[in-house]
Amino acid sequence: MVSRKIIALTVILIVLIVVAGLVVYYYNAYHSLTFKINSVSLGNVSLSSLSINLAFSIGNPNPLPIFVPNGNFEIYINNQHIGNGTFGSVTIGGNSQSTITVPVTFSASELPSVLYGLITGGGSVTVTIQGSANLGLFSIPFDTTLYNATF
Repeated sequence: MVSRKIIALTVILIVLIVVAGLVVYYYNAYHSLTFKINSVSLGNVSLSSLSINLAFSIGNPNPLPIFVPNGNFEIYINNQHIGNGTFGSVTIGGNSQSTITVPVTFSASELPSVLYGLITGGGSVTVTIQGSANLGLFSIPFDTTLYNATF
């Protein structure tokens, strides 16, 4: 009878140690994710709205895959806030990266005329996104900039 209790306690202890190890591993793995803007392209343009397509990659330097349920970000062009964007779930394989393309639409009236001219005229701009990957219990902040982006 005593040996069954010892075996049960040992199994419970082993399970707790494994679960705690996985929590620590994934917490550190999520914090080592890298975010990089790959490109920005012009989408639909009308008198009332303008859309851009942001392509950015999320890198996972860890051996196990990581699932990111969703994320949100702020978009800045030439250090001027122009709007917000979101992305859905993505799984990044171990020691690899995944590229996400996110369309973001802005009201043309909300953009300063200088930025509107640069974007629609193909001018060179600096694009920055600052956001967070939301993981349920915690969020991982990220910040990435693409210099000399042309549309």
